[in-house]
Amino acid sequence: MSSLPLDNNDIDLPELEELEFDDDDNDNEVMIPCSTPLPPHLSSIVVPSFYKYPKIYVPPLNFSVVEDGIYRSGHPIKINFDFLARLNLQTIIYLGDKEDQCDYYRWLKNQNIKFHYIKTESSSEPFVMNNPDSIVKALNLIVDKKNFPILVHSNKGKHRVGVLVGIMRKILQGWSLSGIFDEYVKFAGGKGEADLEFMELFNPQLQLNLQHKPEFVRID
Repeated sequence: MSSLPLDNNDIDLPELEELEFDDDDNDNEVMIPCSTPLPPHLSSIVVPSFYKYPKIYVPPLNFSVVEDGIYRSGHPIKINFDFLARLNLQTIIYLGDKEDQCDYYRWLKNQNIKFHYIKTESSSEPFVMNNPDSIVKALNLIVDKKNFPILVHSNKGKHRVGVLVGIMRKILQGWSLSGIFDEYVKFAGGKGEADLEFMELFNPQLQLNLQHKPEFVRID
């Protein structure tokens, strides 16, 4: 939510009829316009000109910190852009299949964020299984701290991102399977037996540059 503008020279307001200033000599008051007719005594609201509504930062669905410099979430929408801008993201990885998010693409370009769209369908046993190639591509970006800060998101921030984070926990951090499954279920709920099996069995080979290795990566 953006702050309420009190200066009609700063912003275009096509959806409002007009911005009127109080006819009195009191420079500390402005008139906030109403776009729909109201009774005369309610036709305008007077507020001190020095008052500003605070900006509210709204994180994406299922947003969470994975590790220092790594975040996860569902698909960002317009209301999330101000929040994400404060993270100073260098890279965004999208594991999903939406290709019609024009506002999002424009925002990414304006922010100069490197965007990696790794097309990934949601697993649906027995018809659609997790794609090992998608997981490896995403992990190879995560093990290079030159890409940080980094956001990994899917559509809802549940299963596809959950699998990626689970594999990261296992092969890069040495987490136990019980801890990995607990974290997955926290975001995904009870669904995902095929995902749990995939995380247990999948052991990919990654390209790791020791000079750019993130601090959280454990090497035996």
